[in-house]
Amino acid sequence: MHTEGRVAGLALTHPLAGRASISVLDIRDDPLMWTDRAPRVWVDWWAVNPRPDGSSPRWGPTNGNVEEMLEVVAGGAAVCIAPSSMARYYARPDLAWVPIGDVEPLRVALAWPQGTPAPLVAGFAAVVRELAAG
Repeated sequence: MHTEGRVAGLALTHPLAGRASISVLDIRDDPLMWTDRAPRVWVDWWAVNPRPDGSSPRWGPTNGNVEEMLEVVAGGAAVCIAPSSMARYYARPDLAWVPIGDVEPLRVALAWPQGTPAPLVAGFAAVVRELAAG
């Protein structure tokens, strides 16, 4: 239905904060925020683990919610990787959102259990398809 790039959330004082874009390897030495509340495959996908050079992220503190994550990142203790929409919905004067140019984008899809969907689900899917088609 939709794709969006990934961005690095950085403290405004981070040396890469002013860049137009970065490589995921540019943040390889920075501690990376992550959550232990999600499946590991999900965490690894967002963290780009393994990295293109075969290395693993430098795991930083864990977080329980977005606001907690952003406080730690804004304080300079770690960086995060998020969808580009975070820059719109979580704009803060102490954060920079820098596109990561060398990782695959997030792909958003609409799915439901196999079989004929309930009328409400089918109607919702039709509306989503129409909106996505623009």
